[in-house]
Amino acid sequence: MFTQFEMISEANPSLLNQQYRVNEYFTYPLADDKNLVTTRHSAWVILNDQEHQLLLEERVEESTELYEVLEGLGVILTEHNFPDVVQTVRNRYTHLVGVPKTLILVPTNRCNARCTYCHSKSELATDASWDMDEEILYQTMDFFLSVPEVGGSREIHFQGGEPLIRYDLIQKGMDYAIRKAERNGIENLTFSIVSNMTLMNDKIAQDIKERGNVSLGSVYIVAPDPVMARLP
Repeated sequence: MFTQFEMISEANPSLLNQQYRVNEYFTYPLADDKNLVTTRHSAWVILNDQEHQLLLEERVEESTELYEVLEGLGVILTEHNFPDVVQTVRNRYTHLVGVPKTLILVPTNRCNARCTYCHSKSELATDASWDMDEEILYQTMDFFLSVPEVGGSREIHFQGGEPLIRYDLIQKGMDYAIRKAERNGIENLTFSIVSNMTLMNDKIAQDIKERGNVSLGSVYIVAPDPVMARLP
């Protein structure tokens, strides 16, 4: 039996024979005599075949060590650990009911680097079909500005691809958002651009400086595609 998941609750040996229910869990066989067991609240444990069989048959109380570990992880539910499991589930899925804190807009999926490690699925820098349509850009901004504000500034992130390929779209998006924010009484609107910075030039830098409400996040190029598309 093996796990590195932080215990959500300390098992109480004195309650070993209390009633319990088996939480919803998922099993994936790893190798001979090794079974990965996970739950929706991210608990996990690797059980041998004998331990796994006790769980399947809901006879975990026959092994004190197994019972204590599964209770501590929330794989089995008891009166002792149930409140902790509920709170863990709430914390894990709070993004489904809360207000979004990060608003991300991708003006283009094109990139002039296409690094192999990047999380983004980037396309060739010469293929303009991956650029966002202006009408979609404005509709997206309308949606972003309809999201309720939760204290502090409301920040819109421009990502990609490499967003500086279409800095003209970013400019139009920021100008539109600022005008609409002023009409709707929205204060503290700021922007952020995540870029590899290879396309930064004096014109773009000057525009960002004059705006005064745009921050830059740099993505380092480590392993660019050997065939890099050229921009005009």
